[in-house]
Amino acid sequence: MMGNLSCVIMAGGEGSRLRPLTANRPKPMIPIVNTPILEYTVKLLKGFNFKNLIFTLHYLPRFVMDYFDDGSKWGVKINHSLEDKPLGTAGGVKAVCEAHSLDRMLVWSGDVLASADVNELIKDHQKSGSAVTMVVTKVEDPSEFGVVVYDDNYRVVKFQEKPSKYEALSNTINCGIYLLEKEALDLIPSNREFDFSKDLFPLLLKKDIPISVWLLKGFWSDIGTHAQYHKTNMDLLNNRVLEFQPEGKRILEGVVVRDDVDIRENVELIPPVYIGHRTRIGRNSKLGPNTIIGDGCTIESDVKITNSILWNNTWVGNSVNIEEAIIGEKCLIWDGTQILNGAIVGDECKIRKYSTIKPNVKIWPGKIIEPYSIVSSNLKYGIKWPNYLFLYNGIVGQVNLEITPEMATKIGGAIGSWLGYNKIVAIGRDNTLQSRIVKRAIISGLLASGVKVEDLKDLPLPAQISHLLNRSLNAGIYVSSNINQPEQVAIRVFDYDGFDIDSKDQRKIESIFFREELHRAPLEYMGSLIYPESNLEFYLRELFKRFSYLRGLKDIRMVIDVNEGSAYSILPSLIDFFEMDAIVLNSRSQRSPLRPPWSLDNLIKMPKILNSIDADCGIILDENCERIAIVTKDGKVYSGEKILALISYHLLRRNKKRIVTATSVSKWIVEALQELGAEVFKVSRNLGDIARRTISMDALLGGDEMGRIFIPSKAHTFDGIATMLTALEAIREETHKEVYELIKLNKLVSRVSVPQNLRAEILSHLVREAKGHTFELLDGVKIEEEIGSLSIVLDPKEPLIELNAEAKSEDQAEKLLRNYTQSIMEMVKKLSEG
Repeated sequence: MMGNLSCVIMAGGEGSRLRPLTANRPKPMIPIVNTPILEYTVKLLKGFNFKNLIFTLHYLPRFVMDYFDDGSKWGVKINHSLEDKPLGTAGGVKAVCEAHSLDRMLVWSGDVLASADVNELIKDHQKSGSAVTMVVTKVEDPSEFGVVVYDDNYRVVKFQEKPSKYEALSNTINCGIYLLEKEALDLIPSNREFDFSKDLFPLLLKKDIPISVWLLKGFWSDIGTHAQYHKTNMDLLNNRVLEFQPEGKRILEGVVVRDDVDIRENVELIPPVYIGHRTRIGRNSKLGPNTIIGDGCTIESDVKITNSILWNNTWVGNSVNIEEAIIGEKCLIWDGTQILNGAIVGDECKIRKYSTIKPNVKIWPGKIIEPYSIVSSNLKYGIKWPNYLFLYNGIVGQVNLEITPEMATKIGGAIGSWLGYNKIVAIGRDNTLQSRIVKRAIISGLLASGVKVEDLKDLPLPAQISHLLNRSLNAGIYVSSNINQPEQVAIRVFDYDGFDIDSKDQRKIESIFFREELHRAPLEYMGSLIYPESNLEFYLRELFKRFSYLRGLKDIRMVIDVNEGSAYSILPSLIDFFEMDAIVLNSRSQRSPLRPPWSLDNLIKMPKILNSIDADCGIILDENCERIAIVTKDGKVYSGEKILALISYHLLRRNKKRIVTATSVSKWIVEALQELGAEVFKVSRNLGDIARRTISMDALLGGDEMGRIFIPSKAHTFDGIATMLTALEAIREETHKEVYELIKLNKLVSRVSVPQNLRAEILSHLVREAKGHTFELLDGVKIEEEIGSLSIVLDPKEPLIELNAEAKSEDQAEKLLRNYTQSIMEMVKKLSEG
């Protein structure tokens, strides 16, 4: 051991994601097979001859202090360091360091269960000569942890703090266990909130002070979710962690009991089962498999409990059925009750007879459920949802399956809680039934949280943004059917500048949503709902003003396919003002629910239509009026990146300026723009990020690979109508012909099926293998090779990896795609086989 090494255990965690289980206790004190997490850690460290332990405490500190006292029961000395105000992980350790005159220490997160070989850790730390050694491990899904990227010498080169599933660069994560030298401790400020992951470690990297990693070979669980809590209990119950054995005697193979257990006649115990001391099991009951019963419980007759965990001193009446549930302390569960898969009942709840707790329902402590109740949603405003809401294009989900009316109401409540009382929100939608249903539910949640709502009904998205800016409102929400899957809806949230909110605000809304911290306004503060008149008027007036020089477009004969989208409401005014010679297709006030909004058939059929009426071009608008495609009568198609190239080229002819693009835009498009004199800057695919950077850099325009274009001099947002008018100007001047010859884009796409638990590891492997090439690490990985480049993006919801190959020839793009696809498939096979 390194001299007189003490261990500081951070035991002040709230465990907010484990609520309601942690509503009455700090996370380190929740039981794993009837023993607190923290007790396992104390016993482990005692086994490595640690005699001096210091607990840093903040949340419900008496719970820890009363249980452990001075530590003599475990043969160690325990001191308790209370934080009057939160000091963060590093700040709390610094206070201990100063109070106890320590200049080196082992730091251990009290809310993780880990079986590290501490002697080996210390030995390797001494060899490394680093200021910090961080214990790391590999996990299937790194999105809820601090991701660590390290080199071949096990030195840290980069951190990612809780990246999204499709942004994680590695599946190696920070375990929350560190060895710290004085050099690192001296950088932590005194009596100030300071965090290891967010503050100290980035500071060490900035100062080029080495941080080493030590790969944990044993068991590790952060027990961050209810599912992980259940799994960790089952791992110990099934003897998968030899270092942590539940206390008790084995009365049957796989059945462990403590003292004074009373098991009546005809009880069936199906291993593995654990029963705490002074517990009674009534006759004809059936327990197991995978069942844990705490101390002092009473289970009456004819009870069936499977795959479940009951904490101490809970009473279960006759003929109760509990399946894969977690029940807190001192609960009373009356006769005939059913508690079904995934349900969680907090401490001291009273569930009266013949009630049913539906799957995945969470009930907070102290609640009373009346007899014969059917509880189908959480007592605290919500139902099951994934651990994220926002993708780069908003909140996306399938109507009535993922985004139900109940869920949409909760989303509205989370957005309203983020904004606060008396703020004003404009909400609009496209012209689909599914969007209308979801929008109305969101409004309910907004009003209940005390937010005033202006309902704009159905209108084009650019017109909604124009209304938001004209009225100086606090935020906007727009609901539309998903571009590629009409059974899905996308919910977009905009700030007061009319831009998609940034990732920081997205995280705030998600935190409110998942922690169930929704504001419920008292009656006098509830929001009001109004329906503004003429909300298209301001948008059209501004549009006509900016494009007045284009009046008289009679010389271009065109076909405009509205695609049954929201442009139907403004197209007559556009045709009239600009004197267009236009034939309009597919204009309806309500789009067919299952019609694909961006059909390839439209692009294929358009040249035939143009030639039949001797028209110059065809324009296809998407459902939100956010982007367009253009088809010429000779069959040339301008969509996605080619629209971006066309608009950029046309405007660059008059003004050599900066252009902002998403990282996903083709390398060859970027190079072509640079050759035309543009200074191109790349940002993430988030449309809000593109727009903000476009404004801050005084850029000519910003755009992405989908053809969504923001031209600050001509529009307030990504505006398909402004794009269309600019493109018509280019067609009138025949610059479009030059663009088609200039842009030689060879881009191929494939999607490879990869199990969710292997995706991060495969991505990490590809990054390591990319040595010698340059690669970008925004929105996935982009590997540059001599013949071309390959973008690798993880699908955020499906077990898929999307590969986008770009090269100077189609053969080269195909070769690149084939090589990487084959490599990934081989890795999947190898990892799946062990």
